[in-house]
Amino acid sequence: MRGRHALTVAIVGALAILVAAPLTSCGALGSLTRGSAESHTAVSITETLALPTEAGEVVSEEQTPLLPAGQVAYKLVSGPAVLVRTDAALPPSVTADVLAASAELTSSTRSESAADEAADLAQHASDTTGKNIIIVFHDEDAPTPDAWTHTRIDDVPVPRSSDLRQVTSLLDDWIATQTAPGSFEIIVKD
Repeated sequence: MRGRHALTVAIVGALAILVAAPLTSCGALGSLTRGSAESHTAVSITETLALPTEAGEVVSEEQTPLLPAGQVAYKLVSGPAVLVRTDAALPPSVTADVLAASAELTSSTRSESAADEAADLAQHASDTTGKNIIIVFHDEDAPTPDAWTHTRIDDVPVPRSSDLRQVTSLLDDWIATQTAPGSFEIIVKD
């Protein structure tokens, strides 16, 4: 009788293994399939969020927090955010936007001098673009009519000249001596 009982236990055990094997392998297969779909989804998201590399390219809201150091998503007044690289020239759309902001700052601070307005604009533009913005502007307070000057920089003399090229040339020479010359930008405000 013991032989039959042992044989019955063996048969029941084998049947249990045969029944359980497909169930567990389906679960494993299901998890493999789910893992495959999850990794495919992750790849799709990564591909979708491929970051722009050229200054002026549109940057989505999802891409903005993923931008590396030295790159900023600048929100244009007209709509989209565009890439600003601290090592490249400002895109023309950003320069135009900064100058448009100049008009808004000027209208909100009518009592300030041209130098104060230019300093406010340079600070605003530097904060929003991540670059070191220098504004070259007409100095209405200068004794010489039609004098150009620029916003103050620590170790650069602030010239006044009727020749715009003379002022920008001085700045270009100074910028060329800096450790990160690409991080500076000159904007001429008429």
